[in-house]
Amino acid sequence: MPPIVISSPTGQCWRIEANGGERLMDVCDEAMIPIPFSCRATTCGACAVVVVRGPSGFEPPEKKEKELLSRFPIAGMRFACALRIRSVPQTLHLRIHDPTARQ
Repeated sequence: MPPIVISSPTGQCWRIEANGGERLMDVCDEAMIPIPFSCRATTCGACAVVVVRGPSGFEPPEKKEKELLSRFPIAGMRFACALRIRSVPQTLHLRIHDPTARQ
């Protein structure tokens, strides 16, 4: 199980573990990590996170996520509702995206 460190725009951090194949959204729901969600279907972009370290620890984006990513030109951005975790030995670091912050 890869450890995942998630930080919020306010500086709060969580460290969780997840099994390979799990969606980040489900893991965050279980751990009560407040990633904003809306559609849960890769259409709105509310659950945006930025992969800070360990992009190889996640499955590549599928078609629907790629289409949504094309609307958000931010390096490392992914969506928690679509992001599937791989079983890797490294620690993965994510930051919850703040849409009001300058990129």
